[in-house]
Amino acid sequence: MAIARALAADPKLIVGDEPTGNLDSVTAGEMFALFRRLNDEGKTVVYVTHDRELAARAQRTISIRDGPRRRCVRRRPWPRRFSASRSPT
Repeated sequence: MAIARALAADPKLIVGDEPTGNLDSVTAGEMFALFRRLNDEGKTVVYVTHDRELAARAQRTISIRDGPRRRCVRRRPWPRRFSASRSPT
């Protein structure tokens, strides 16, 4: 419900802090598919995650450990399709 309220305002920037952390794998896949669709529509989507599989599906990842940025990886176009089913990490 919180996602619906946030998107109702049609924001240009969507920020998520562990947005799939409490979701089952199917719902997490649907959530990421929504993020991708929003990004394809021109919205900026930024999320923080400890899920390496989810991070690997992003167009750009920035790794941070103990404060400073460690690595920045850019991938364009989208690296691969995100299926609704993903294996647990």
